[in-house]
Amino acid sequence: MTEKQLKELLEKFAPVVREAILAGLREIRDDAVLSEIIRMIERGDEQAVLRALGYNPAVFSGYYVAMLQTFEGGGLALIAGLPKYATDRDGVKTVMRFNVRDRAAEDWLRERSSGLVSEIGEDIRQAVRATLQRGQREGRNPRNVALDLVGRVNRETGRREGGTVGLTAGQIQWAESARQKLLTLDSGYFDMGLRDKRFDNIVRKAIESDRPLSPDVVQKLVGRYEDNALKHRGEMIGRTEALAALNRSEYEATRQALAQSDLPLAAAHKIWDSAGDSRVRDSHREMDGQRVAIDEPFVSPVTGARMMHPHDMSLGAPPAETIACRCRIRYDIDFGYGVE
Repeated sequence: MTEKQLKELLEKFAPVVREAILAGLREIRDDAVLSEIIRMIERGDEQAVLRALGYNPAVFSGYYVAMLQTFEGGGLALIAGLPKYATDRDGVKTVMRFNVRDRAAEDWLRERSSGLVSEIGEDIRQAVRATLQRGQREGRNPRNVALDLVGRVNRETGRREGGTVGLTAGQIQWAESARQKLLTLDSGYFDMGLRDKRFDNIVRKAIESDRPLSPDVVQKLVGRYEDNALKHRGEMIGRTEALAALNRSEYEATRQALAQSDLPLAAAHKIWDSAGDSRVRDSHREMDGQRVAIDEPFVSPVTGARMMHPHDMSLGAPPAETIACRCRIRYDIDFGYGVE
């Protein structure tokens, strides 16, 4: 797959993956039974609040479908760049095909998707804990705490806006920092990249006049910040997961091409290509051009991280090696391997 093809596929599928994740989170928020959540908050039962929130991994079924589509797109693109026909050891020619239902492909898709869904589930549990603790610390009433979790309904759209459900622990801290800066009229608020800049004039006037913003305005701006944070997370997940699926599909498609041609794994190698600019991690810059057998991992000479391809976490590579990575892999298949 060429670099141009990879970019085109990423532009096509990253938004699909992103929307599938955000749709699942919106479903949790929009379908929340507020009265039940309030009742559980009044009981002070964190686990009961989580159950009342109605979180179920099934809301992310669309994410699995999006990843399957992305995986298939990547595999088909790689196969399309190979000879049309595979020739087995008996000289029989058959059309080269990519099977997205291959067991190895399905195993990877299942493990990758379940890993992300589990991560989001843990983030939701942390959001419940952090929001309840803040509510208790500030003496907020149960209804407001519940709304802090799932957001407030926009009467025009009928959908909830703001809320901590779906945010990472770090993003929740950022939103709280935004709240404190607004309450104290701290001009550092303007340095926060995820703020809604449309309301900057309101904040600026309050700072210049030294007149506190009303609680409703503060809540509205914090809600906007939380919405932007969620969109930002969706963008990151969409790009990271789509690239992971595209990279893995190339790997699996290459393995399938070798099998269909009765060639051993030794007939193929893979080469790591970094994005080649100043944004590339030092670790990946040092890996640029690294060539290994298709069934061997790339190894970072900087961190020692082992990856079968960019975004691969199956061998223990940490998020610092995978999140927002823009590297790609080139495959070199010797279809004449073993022929003298």
